[in-house]
Amino acid sequence: MDVPQVDAPIAVRLADSGSLFELWEGPDNATMRLDWTRKGAVRFTVSGHGNAGFAAPAIARWDAARRSGSRPVNLIDFWDMATYDSGLRVQCTAWGVKHRADADFFVCTRSRIVLMGLAVANLATGGLLKVHEKRPEFDALCVKHGLPSRIK
Repeated sequence: MDVPQVDAPIAVRLADSGSLFELWEGPDNATMRLDWTRKGAVRFTVSGHGNAGFAAPAIARWDAARRSGSRPVNLIDFWDMATYDSGLRVQCTAWGVKHRADADFFVCTRSRIVLMGLAVANLATGGLLKVHEKRPEFDALCVKHGLPSRIK
């Protein structure tokens, strides 16, 4: 995987998985959940701190979605992510730049810090990210693409 490294990622570990999901844990109760469909939709949900170590598993899932035969739809749920490592933003943005013509990105957040990072990412990707600050709009998109409306 050709992903730029910024910060040394903090160790994360796979805590649980099933046929269409993975749950990852980082330090300080940070979690990332990946849910996907066989038709190329991926939901990337982070709660707590967005560790740079979460980027590699998310990008691996996005790469798998590209091989699904459908146009990938990446639904990024940062609603419960208050802060993040710059490595998470840089690595995910680099993937978006590389695949801007063949994937769609929707992001949900309420954090002003995360919104600033998304603005930087949108500059780098030419406005690729569609940002939602209203939870119901994002949840409806998830359902439309065959994913759960909200992960608890």
